[in-house]
Amino acid sequence: ALDLIGAGLSITSFDDQTKQAELCKRLYPLAVERCLAKYYFSFARRDEVLTKDNLVDYVSLPYLYTYKIPDDVQTIHYLERGIRKEGGEKIDTPNIDFNFREIHGQRCIVTDEEVPITMHYQAKITDTNLFPSDFTEALEYCLGARLATACIKGTTGIQISIHLMSQGIAFLSMAAGHDSQQGADSIQTNVPSLIKARY
Repeated sequence: ALDLIGAGLSITSFDDQTKQAELCKRLYPLAVERCLAKYYFSFARRDEVLTKDNLVDYVSLPYLYTYKIPDDVQTIHYLERGIRKEGGEKIDTPNIDFNFREIHGQRCIVTDEEVPITMHYQAKITDTNLFPSDFTEALEYCLGARLATACIKGTTGIQISIHLMSQGIAFLSMAAGHDSQQGADSIQTNVPSLIKARY
């Protein structure tokens, strides 16, 4: 990311005693979180079954139930009633209505549904070994855009930032497109039997 801004800057670690290292240490996790929030990526998808152990003794009106959720939840895709057995088919059902709350320092969701509930979500990922190469490239450009305005003063830094962010978003879109094709051969195996009968 520092190479991309073309200022001849480099670091060996976030812990280097330099302004650039301090900026990278502060801006890097924000850039990762924003890239993951922009699109859904399979390497960040997780499933969690909420049970009575997740129930919080706290009522947040107008909802009936409050459930604590894992700390790594970034975005919830949807909530599904019950627990789907391995190999069981998914038939589309109405989404479970829910909202977020912060209860005594714990992130929670509130809903009118009783557990068990399966929560499908995108997690906050910190292990860079899980990042595909095209996601990493997009992340480099998005981080470079943030660094440009901090390291290069005036309109030059702003122009470089705009250019890098534009490129980063384009690369992120391509990375998401590649990711969405993962498992494409198995799509029809998940089609409900009622629809399959029409093939």
